[in-house]
Amino acid sequence: MTYFDQLTKKAQSFDQTIKQVHAYSGSPRKGGNTDTIIKQILKGVASEKINTYSTNLSSIDFKGCIGCEKCRKDKVCTMLHDGMSILYPDI
Repeated sequence: MTYFDQLTKKAQSFDQTIKQVHAYSGSPRKGGNTDTIIKQILKGVASEKINTYSTNLSSIDFKGCIGCEKCRKDKVCTMLHDGMSILYPDI
């Protein structure tokens, strides 16, 4: 069985009910075209009685990996704490 087949099988085993949809925009223009499109998409999703959330990442202070390799031991990044840390549980 290929890795893709394994992922497909795992996805099919999940509860098919979507609990919520998160949208993330990386555009530096708040309220610009990207945010307008996301807003319209989420409006359609919300009409199906699904909770929606939107975050513009330009307002979040985050940094790239610092290469400490602590995640190899911990299996999750435990060294870098920035604005993205509050978003990780939802992702």
